[in-house]
Amino acid sequence: MSDVFVRNYTPLNDEQKRDMDWIKHKAECNAPR
Repeated sequence: MSDVFVRNYTPLNDEQKRDMDWIKHKAECNAPR
């Protein structure tokens, strides 16, 4: 599922947005270059 779909489908509160940003950040850091 894409971020856009999830975001439009469920309005997130600030904490959930922070969690998603953190997960995305970690995923980017761990992604093989």
